Formats: sequence, structure tokens, C-alpha cells
Amino acid sequence: MFENSFSANEQPLDSIRHERLRRLRAYWEAERLPARWLVYEKLRPEQIAYVLADVAVLERSGGGGELVLQVRLAGEAIRMEGLGFVRGKSSAEFRPSWFRDHMIESCRNVFERASPVYALVTLRYEGGAYPYEQLFLPV
Repeated sequence: MFENSFSANEQPLDSIRHERLRRLRAYWEAERLPARWLVYEKLRPEQIAYVLADVAVLERSGGGGELVLQVRLAGEAIRMEGLGFVRGKSSAEFRPSWFRDHMIESCRNVFERASPVYALVTLRYEGGAYPYEQLFLPV
């Protein structure tokens, strides 16, 4: 039987491995000040063109304690039509449930903390293991 799940191990922000993610975090830090989060109006895609294929912008919506995410941008390298992770979709449309649950829980953690979160993630899907870095920067 195949296991379909994510494991995410949070890491210190200063341990980000890929240079493009380090540059993105530095951009976020410089532009957000003095606020805790980067104000959406200050986000300049032309200044982060080097990483746009690997960036998603997720907006939270919904009320009554239920977190619903709207995908405002899903870069070509991370866009996943089969999972419903494409621009214009909501987390209610993410399939299967283990993917939806992982995304909602990851985002809930970032929203509650109101700070960046960096993790090493491994997706286990149909017998394979797919590791990647995940950096959430609140906007």
C-alpha cells in the first residue's frame, strides 16, 4: 500500500539551502520593515523575477474558524493542476484530502505566528519520496 503524505521539519531561517530562497527572504525582510509582514502593495514582482516560477501567493478567506485559501498566483514550477493548485482555485478544490490538509495546516501555522516559516518537506506519493524546501513569507 502506498503512503500519500507530507512530513515537514521546520528549520531555522538562517539554514535556507537554496540561494534564490535566501535572496527572496532578504527581499521580504528589507521591504517589510517596519511592519511584521510585507504589505501587499509593496510586493514588486519585477524585483523577484528570478524566483517567480517557484512562488505561490495564497490569500486567506472564509470565516467561522474555517481557513479557506485562494490561489492568487501559482508559479509554473509549482503549479499542480491534478491537485487543484492553480491560479483561481480555492483550497476547497485541492485534491486529495492529504494535500489539502497539508496546505491548510502549513498556512494556518504561518498566519497564527505572523512570521516566516522555513521547512524541509518530503512528499511521499505512490511509493516515491520527493523532498523540497518550503518557505512561507506572510504578505
